[in-house]
Amino acid sequence: MTDATKVLKAGDTMSGQLTIAGSSLTVTGSVGVGGVGLDGATMLVRSTSTTAGHAAMEVQSNAGTGLLWVQEDGKVGIGTNSPGARLEVATPGGSSIQFDTSNAAYGSLKINGIEVARILP
Repeated sequence: MTDATKVLKAGDTMSGQLTIAGSSLTVTGSVGVGGVGLDGATMLVRSTSTTAGHAAMEVQSNAGTGLLWVQEDGKVGIGTNSPGARLEVATPGGSSIQFDTSNAAYGSLKINGIEVARILP
């Protein structure tokens, strides 16, 4: 009889949460998170959400501070978990730089939400 809470050999699956405490995990090969198949990637994180503002991936510091946020709609925030453009880099003091691609004719560079440059294709 097998125990579905334990992984005994390669190819086994388990149910429930996997916790590795007081140690580290080394993976040789590819890692898939949230989906089946790696589509040729070394690491694939597949979101299970279909809501645009939800995180597909979040990277936090040891203290739990958000460092990197990738949303389901493809927006990326560095230093913010609510990017207002395709890419937004924010400082702890509240300043931000955004690269906005919402206009099909050009890309915009914004500082603190104010457009300072347009980049034509």
